[in-house]
Amino acid sequence: VYGAHGAWRWNWEAMRQRGDAEGRRIRAWSLASETALVLPPLTLRLRAALASGDRSPGDAIAGTFDPLYPKAQYFGELSPIGPRNMINLHPGIGWPLTDRLEVSAVAIGYWRHRRGDGVYDLAGLPLAGPGGSARLIGSQVEVSAEWRARPGLSLSGSIARFQPGPA
Repeated sequence: VYGAHGAWRWNWEAMRQRGDAEGRRIRAWSLASETALVLPPLTLRLRAALASGDRSPGDAIAGTFDPLYPKAQYFGELSPIGPRNMINLHPGIGWPLTDRLEVSAVAIGYWRHRRGDGVYDLAGLPLAGPGGSARLIGSQVEVSAEWRARPGLSLSGSIARFQPGPA
């Protein structure tokens, strides 16, 4: 679902995975959203995502969402966390400095959806195994700039700091 009304812009997505693989039933899902308020010259954004995690890795149901082919900038230009078994809140602000140069800043929080599942990188490799009581994966701040040299050509750069959490 996407659209715009007045100063508001939105893009909300829901995904569901079903099937069988390696003797386990696949029952996974993900929700992702971006809602923006355009108050010229600023754009305020809130992104949020939730990707299911596996309740019990030893049972007959695979519950970890698999994005199949995620792009490298899934949650930000330099995100170390992939869209599996996680909850993410991502407020940000963008402002144009000129007609062709825009700067943005975001803060991102990552939490595990299920404690019984691990923490994964973008490629789906485990960064941490299941277990423990902690949900907080970490937090990140990022500042980016994009320069549109001409139609069809832009250059961008980012700097980010990721602070790991107890999970």
